[in-house]
This record gives sequence, structure tokens and C-alpha cells, in this order.
Amino acid sequence: MSYTNSPSADDPRQPERPKDNRKLIYGILIVLLLGTWGYIIYDKNQSTQKIATLQTQYSNVDSARNAIQADYNGALARMDSLTGSNTQLKGQLADRKKDIDKLKDQIRGELAKKECRPEQDKETC
Repeated sequence: MSYTNSPSADDPRQPERPKDNRKLIYGILIVLLLGTWGYIIYDKNQSTQKIATLQTQYSNVDSARNAIQADYNGALARMDSLTGSNTQLKGQLADRKKDIDKLKDQIRGELAKKECRPEQDKETC
């Protein structure tokens, strides 16, 4: 038997190396970091889609509002035109009514003249 200080391959008393968990921790951190980046990219994409959808809805609402405003302005113009025509027609109606009243008076006068008898006094007729 030889007494040597060097460990042999057959020696069952080799000191156990402490387990190195650094690789596992680094792996978990890398996976978490990649997951975070993935979530941020996904969230930004969703936000971009929402913004695009809202812009489309805004332009649709704006177009509808402009169309309604144009219809309203057209209706106001027609109303002003009709109001002017109505005023003009009221004036013509008043003129016609005056003419009708004059004609009525003339007709009454003529009828009153025809009803006068020759024996009546001309002043009372």
C-alpha cells in the first residue's frame, strides 16, 4: 500500500462540489425578460389597433356631422326663401282683399241705384 496525497479516481471520498444554481437563475431571468418584451410589443400593437379604430370612427362621425350640417343649412335656406315668399303672398292677398272690398262697394252702389224707383226722391236713393 502506498500512501499518497493525490486523490485517485477510485477514491469515494471526493469532495462534492456545491450545486451551481446561477445558470438556472440566469435562464429564468432571460425567459422573464423576453416575456416582458413580448408583452410590451403585444400591448403596443393592441394600442395601435385601438387608435386606428378610433380614428376611423372619428372620421365617420365627422363625415356624418358634416352631412347633417349641410342638410340643416339647406333647410334654413329653404325656410328663409319660403318665409320671404309667404310675406310676399300676404302682401298680395291684402292688395286683393282691398280690390275685392272696392268691387263689393261698387256692386252695392250699383244695386242701390237699380232699386230706386222713379217716384222716389233722388236724394234718398
